[in-house]
Amino acid sequence: LSELRSPEPLTRDEAAAELGELVGADSEHGALPDEDGQAFLAELHRGVPEMLQSAHAHEREGALLAIDALIEAKIDQTEEVGARLSRLVAYLQLAVAKAGSDDEAALASCAVVFTRLARVGGALAADTLDAEAKRAMEILREESDAAASLSPTAARHPLRALPSSRSTATTERLVGASLLLRAIAEAAPAVLYTRVGPALQLLWLPITHDLQLVRTTAASALSSLLVLLLSRASHYTREWYGGLLQAAKEALAAPQAPPSALHGSLLVLSALLRHATPDFTPAAFEAAAAALPKLLPLRKSETLHRCTLDLVAELAASSACRADQEPLAPLIEPSHSSPHPPRPPASSLGIAACSPAPPRRRSL
Repeated sequence: LSELRSPEPLTRDEAAAELGELVGADSEHGALPDEDGQAFLAELHRGVPEMLQSAHAHEREGALLAIDALIEAKIDQTEEVGARLSRLVAYLQLAVAKAGSDDEAALASCAVVFTRLARVGGALAADTLDAEAKRAMEILREESDAAASLSPTAARHPLRALPSSRSTATTERLVGASLLLRAIAEAAPAVLYTRVGPALQLLWLPITHDLQLVRTTAASALSSLLVLLLSRASHYTREWYGGLLQAAKEALAAPQAPPSALHGSLLVLSALLRHATPDFTPAAFEAAAAALPKLLPLRKSETLHRCTLDLVAELAASSACRADQEPLAPLIEPSHSSPHPPRPPASSLGIAACSPAPPRRRSL
């Protein structure tokens, strides 16, 4: 534990590797006798929450490495798999809360561990993952209801732009719920498939939130849900796509829409362009192209402006863009050019920021 608390990344990684050997994550059984193993685990479970609540980022990172090792621990045969995963999910929720809404690196590490936990749990933890999916959606529903209560007009439309709360508790809940939905969608899609429709609807609040990190985290979850849906399309698929598309179009058409709502709407359109079924892509393409004349002149928000420019590139590369139509050329004028070279679309749209590469063993 002391080495996991070290400010030196190499020391923490070596301690995490040793921990994996001790608890049996990297072998058929742990390196400790059963009696010693139980005492060691008890001490570890006391230490991890303390590290997660530390004011030092390196201690919280060490705690995440410990959680990663515990996912496949084999020395604890007395705790049922689902119960162990529930305990680890609680640790991750604490990690998300402590990271807050401005520590993108820490939240990315949490996303990595969330996803691996869901993948490792699989069928053995289906009930646990199902309960966590329900809990994540309930959090989004509670926050949406709270936001709607501040705007009676918006409350009548489930996907209308809602006023955002910048309270720490709200942002932590929204980010945590989004991370969890994304992890389950990617690692255990069967668990979440029956809830895809409501989940897509509930993500509208965080995807149009005032804080960019909340929006990009939700956009990453949205993309994962759309990928899940693409592989298992049903007769409800177009209805769900249509709800997202209509909400984005209304937000983009609003005369005084805030930059956060505009950016969130572009995130939705980008996700639909990349992950909707081919028969729906033209509708998403048309909506995005129609919004460009309004969005291209807006330069005050660098995030929104870069997102708009990169959306132009996505549209030009879309299968719905026919060469004989050239629908984008009249919209791209010299006055709209940017002095900065465009970044890859997914990165500037915020998706990549919440989609870290698969982790190396014991390295987050």
